[in-house]
Amino acid sequence: MKRKVFLSLLAMGLTCMVLLTLIFGWMFRNYSRRQAEEELNLTLATVATGISQSRNPLVFLNTADLQENGIRVTWITASGRVLYDSMADSSQMESHEARPEFRAALETGEGKAERESGTLDESMLYKARRLPGGTVLRAAVRERTIYGHLRAVFPYIVLILLAAGFVCYHASRKLSRDLLHPLHQVVRLVEHIGRNGATEQQKLEEAELMETDEELRPLVQKIADLTRALSGTLHDLEHQRNMIRMIIENMQEGVILTDETRHIMAANRSAVRLLKADLEDRVRGVRLPPCLPELDWDLDRNKTEVQRLQRGNRVYQVTTQPIYTEGRYYGLLVVFDDMTEIEEREQLRREFTSNVSHELKTPLTSFTGFSEVLKEHLFQNEDDAAHFGSLIYKEAKRLLALIDDILHLGRIEARAVTEKEWEAVNLAELIKDVVTFLEPVLQDKKVAVRCTLEDVVLDADSGLMREMLINLVDNAVKYNLPGGHVYIGLVRREADAVLSVRDTGIGIPEEDQERVFERFYRVDTSRTRSGKISGTGLGLAIVKHIVDLHKGAIRLHSVEGRGTEFTVTLPLKQCSKGV
Repeated sequence: MKRKVFLSLLAMGLTCMVLLTLIFGWMFRNYSRRQAEEELNLTLATVATGISQSRNPLVFLNTADLQENGIRVTWITASGRVLYDSMADSSQMESHEARPEFRAALETGEGKAERESGTLDESMLYKARRLPGGTVLRAAVRERTIYGHLRAVFPYIVLILLAAGFVCYHASRKLSRDLLHPLHQVVRLVEHIGRNGATEQQKLEEAELMETDEELRPLVQKIADLTRALSGTLHDLEHQRNMIRMIIENMQEGVILTDETRHIMAANRSAVRLLKADLEDRVRGVRLPPCLPELDWDLDRNKTEVQRLQRGNRVYQVTTQPIYTEGRYYGLLVVFDDMTEIEEREQLRREFTSNVSHELKTPLTSFTGFSEVLKEHLFQNEDDAAHFGSLIYKEAKRLLALIDDILHLGRIEARAVTEKEWEAVNLAELIKDVVTFLEPVLQDKKVAVRCTLEDVVLDADSGLMREMLINLVDNAVKYNLPGGHVYIGLVRREADAVLSVRDTGIGIPEEDQERVFERFYRVDTSRTRSGKISGTGLGLAIVKHIVDLHKGAIRLHSVEGRGTEFTVTLPLKQCSKGV
């Protein structure tokens, strides 16, 4: 706008200068013509007087110096023959009877013309007068002579015009700047819209705006008020928009908004990861159905539909919600809920129920069978009765052990979400105490234990640590071979304690290694020389939960027939007193 105003003012100034120059030129031209005509009239009067008073007019004309002032004098008969010409040889000149000024002088007494001279080939101004004898006296002056004064001052006129143009240029710039200065201040004030709080610069600009011309002050005041109100509104809207964006972007659920043609208009990070795209810009504008061909896209525009989508090892519940704005169908809102953990938990619940039922069924079946034998007196002697009683007692103990392990595992899981106080536990001393406690089992199984321990103290629950160690060492002894070894190592690495328990036993088949931490899962040992090994299948599940409770990690490495190694990494310091 500033450029436009500046160019308008400059154009107006230059136009005025050009018009003034043209008017001045026109007036100067008219003045020069009038001066030339007066000189021609004076010359005609003087020469006519001389001719009338002279006895021999030709002698008078030849002796008179008529070219002194640049005026051409011609004496012509009534028939048009040239008797005398001050600038040409009259004997060589053609008849002038057709000259307009000559004809006008014969008819009216005087004639005037401005034309090209056929004799001199120049543009000239002619004045003619009829003399008493019927002849015509004509005087003429070159046009370049008339405008000679104008040409003489032309360079000065150009300089004046250039100077005036320079002044006009700077005046236009100043006027445009002064004229638009209040508007520029308003623009700067409007630029602060949406900013949080008024800066000192903004306050100064508002104060300066209030000092503007009276004509603009009401407009400026209104704009300033609207700016402040709009700034606050925009700030609130921006805050709400950022909050909504932050919520949507950090949702675990994937959210996609499409237009009516199913082209993606917006997608949060979870949805982008689901579509396997690196950047949101690569997703926007892409048609959604080809990206998810597993779904049925023949949808009812008036109904929300739910479908199941499986991508790799993840399972999603996809909800498609039609969106309408002012009664017009706008597009689809597609929400992806990750149902993988829910389905895994449901599967674990079913497996747990099945495993518990199976584990409980075996001893209960034994109870039923042996009790029926005793009830029906199907035994032959007291020794048989004692034998059946011992079997019932053995199965009852196994059932109680199983129930205790299940309850204990439940308590450990519950403690993972309750606050507790940690205590400083010397893990090396605790390992030595556990090895001493299991000495009878080691002797019975003929297994030797070798310990390589550093002095490591960590924040832990000593009872749970002891239980974890007993389960790991007992597991290493139980699945070992007679004459085998168990190697226990403990080292400190930066902020962690690393415990390893390695045996030289039967090992774990590769297909079973991912499931050994599941409840009730037991490796099939019937093919080994040790035969089937008894157990509830909860020992390693308890170990896993104890490690998780202490924010640690457990890793398994095993080669079938060569042994197994469990490596437990535990932080030395817990980040808080509560878990």
